[in-house]
Amino acid sequence: MITWPIKQYAPSQPARVLGQSATRMRSLILGFGTAGRRLHIPCIYKARNHGDEGALWDDPIGVVEPREGLWRVEDRELRFFPSMADVCGFDPASTVVHVCTPPQTHLAAIQAAIEQGYHSFICEKPLVTSRGDMDTLQSLQAASTADILVVANWLHSNLTDSLVSLFDTLGQPRCITIVQDKPRFSRTSTGVTHGTVFDIEIPHQVALAIYLAGKVSFLIQAEASDMRIGQLRFPHMGRGHIELQHRSGTLTRISSDLTSPARRRTIELLFEDASVVGHFPIDASECYAHLDIFDQHRRITTSKIFPDDPLTECFRCFYEYFEQGGECPISNIEFNKQIVSVLNEAKHVCGINNNSSRQWINFRR
Repeated sequence: MITWPIKQYAPSQPARVLGQSATRMRSLILGFGTAGRRLHIPCIYKARNHGDEGALWDDPIGVVEPREGLWRVEDRELRFFPSMADVCGFDPASTVVHVCTPPQTHLAAIQAAIEQGYHSFICEKPLVTSRGDMDTLQSLQAASTADILVVANWLHSNLTDSLVSLFDTLGQPRCITIVQDKPRFSRTSTGVTHGTVFDIEIPHQVALAIYLAGKVSFLIQAEASDMRIGQLRFPHMGRGHIELQHRSGTLTRISSDLTSPARRRTIELLFEDASVVGHFPIDASECYAHLDIFDQHRRITTSKIFPDDPLTECFRCFYEYFEQGGECPISNIEFNKQIVSVLNEAKHVCGINNNSSRQWINFRR
């Protein structure tokens, strides 16, 4: 059993005092692409409309998006700004900044927000895409009051909690297999790309592997294939595969196929005398998970279906921490440093030239 407590990790910042602030928090979204528009904003709405949790949030939601063609000016619950310098009405002391730009620009986006006085961040995965950017980000955090958390869907999943609860009776898993497939032809072929298959779903999978099995001893192997559409070829955007050996003795196999015709989010844990198969919610339209437990003869002993809305729960947890303080959630810079290290090693093995951050869009202006 891994020693750290569930949903906690060694905080990169000192724990704040519970109840230190009673201020309602506002949300400021950097980037109005798929992550910001289709994931973050809907889950913020769901979280704040759920029971008493709405007391954590304040209207409106701000969006920093230099491409004014993407603005939804008819939406009165959103307030758009072309740059960080133009933002008004969002007090840095009570605003959470959601970094939803492409991964290569995360560092630049966070820097631009820190320059304007903001210090509470929720960043899309992966946190950064190079060791150099990670070193710069850590120095930036150390020189400021920035508190940076990274989106961690599966670490806030009811299915994940159910899996961890089995460790006391079944012991440490010998092997974990995590598969996350989805077709990504349209976004890739139209130029909307995160770089490689290692920057899409695999960061979530590596985070889950480390959460369940503990720190990684070494990378066993890594592979990345190209995506092909007719005569078009998109390097390293097809199927990705990683195998990790953990210090706990657990072997983890991770795969993600962006050329799959169907979506799949599954996890299998092999124990000494049992195995467990879980199915995470397939997308934002489905909020239920499946869990099947098998004995050593592959006979089902338990089968469950239960509610599970990981991203909404992730945001609720993060906002509660930013507003009330307490123990730092697990997905902070320290936890994600190992994820970035694993991903960069995998890219190196696959011969991928990992460029440092690019500006992409000027959020300072």
